[in-house]
Amino acid sequence: MGSGAFRIRLLLVDDEFDFLNSVTASLNRRGFQVTAVSNGMEALRLMEEQDFDAAVLDVKMPGIDGVELLGKIREIDAEMPVLMLTGHGNIPDAFESTKSGAMDYLSKPYDIDSLAEKVKNAVEAKGKNIPLKSEIDAVSQTEAIKVLLVDDEEELLSSLSPVLRRRGFAIEIAQSGNEALRIVEERNFDVIVLDIRMPGMDGIETLRRLKEIKPNFEAIILTGHPSVKNAFESVKQGAAEYLTKPPNIDELTELIKKSYAKLAMKRQEASGIAVKEILERQVD
Repeated sequence: MGSGAFRIRLLLVDDEFDFLNSVTASLNRRGFQVTAVSNGMEALRLMEEQDFDAAVLDVKMPGIDGVELLGKIREIDAEMPVLMLTGHGNIPDAFESTKSGAMDYLSKPYDIDSLAEKVKNAVEAKGKNIPLKSEIDAVSQTEAIKVLLVDDEEELLSSLSPVLRRRGFAIEIAQSGNEALRIVEERNFDVIVLDIRMPGMDGIETLRRLKEIKPNFEAIILTGHPSVKNAFESVKQGAAEYLTKPPNIDELTELIKKSYAKLAMKRQEASGIAVKEILERQVD
């Protein structure tokens, strides 16, 4: 950044004082205006008093951790870019923070120039990410929920399908990404459960292409090879949930219900908007 360039006002939150001091100095030298604090409560107090262009939060902190802090920040400022840091590579935290509106996720240790670039990119892209501000309770009725299972493991499909059918779901299966695309071209589904690692087209690419065909469904990612990168990319492509293999059938059942509840809410909101637009046209 040149001396005349806009200085990004950055809130940096981490309980490691040595890390705070070194990163603050490095980012200030790169043209940022950094305010550094060591806990979530102090960060929230500052946000009520000052304006920031972006925030960088450590995930693991005593008291209010980074994921909880992200949720509280979203209540104050729904659009401010937030990046998450972790030295633990915690996949559930990566997934939850991305769902809650984190725009990027970095593992410690990392290159300071990479952090600076990601913060600048996030600020430039402000407004493109719409955070998910609340969770919806799981629905109690499953009879109408249409589910597509996509996995190249025939044994997994043959074991999951009958159990989920007995629980009231309408189940169809696909053993590859291409087969899933063909099925979705012809039929609609409420929830699609995809394996990440499949030969040919992987689950993340399959999800991206499915969303291009028919975006009106919720996705659950299954994987036997969990990683922070895959968790982050899954959410960016529209996944609602992330589950490791072999899935616990009770947990999968609840995630399908929960995902369907989110979808039902979105459909209801979309329907309400459409009705309002029709009424407004009639008035005009």
